Amino acid sequence: MAKRCWSFLKLKKKQSANIAEAFSACTVQDFNNHGWFPDSGATSHITNNSDNLDVSITYTSNERILIGNGQSLSISHKGSVSNIVPQSSLVLSNILVVSDIMKNLISISQLTKQLNCRVIFDSFGFAIQHQATITVLGVGRYENDLYVLDKHHCALASIVSSNKPRATVHLHFHLVASL
Repeated sequence: MAKRCWSFLKLKKKQSANIAEAFSACTVQDFNNHGWFPDSGATSHITNNSDNLDVSITYTSNERILIGNGQSLSISHKGSVSNIVPQSSLVLSNILVVSDIMKNLISISQLTKQLNCRVIFDSFGFAIQHQATITVLGVGRYENDLYVLDKHHCALASIVSSNKPRATVHLHFHLVASL
């Protein structure tokens, strides 16, 4: 019986070592390094790489970005991107490049002001919709406890009108998986 227990303990130690080795080899994978994340707390659109921009100029001001932990981060460039969602009129301008930021952030306040649009969130995702034309400019999904803009989507907006002065808007989204 003692021999059997000793063999069991040796096996457990070996398994523990294998598990520890497996965990040490694992890394937390960021599934969406290049995605754009809507942020209602951000006062500016922010990216960490000027290569994400169509047009980029060196930022010459000494202003800095203040983040939640109180840290102040430098801004290297400023620019815009027009192909954030292909075949959409969604254009982000005044994007700040801050190399120490981990995610690309879309400022909800800047987005709604710049594009005269609304952003509608639910438990599955969100839609960016132009206020006047009711055109859907972009949609996103809820993934890993964050909302992320879908770069490949087809959206159809339809208006069902009635005799009443208001119209009811129905949005139909068809998400196309990335290849």
